[in-house]
Amino acid sequence: MDNGEKSFEELLTQIESIVTEMESKKLPLDKQLASFEEGTALIRKCHSILKNAEGRVEQLSRQDVNASLTEAPASDYGPEN
Repeated sequence: MDNGEKSFEELLTQIESIVTEMESKKLPLDKQLASFEEGTALIRKCHSILKNAEGRVEQLSRQDVNASLTEAPASDYGPEN
């Protein structure tokens, strides 16, 4: 990404790697807790990215609806009675 932050997909891959490591290895409790903490932080970042994307989609959807309402000619709405 332009600002040096990892993309959603990169974060997700990193989370998957942490989960795999935690499931496949007998790690000491302190390492398990550190991995869990890291994974939780990554999940928060992913959640933030998704909320931002959701807001952008809603904004674009509203713009599309408003544009179609103001730009459509009256003849598009059928004959008047």
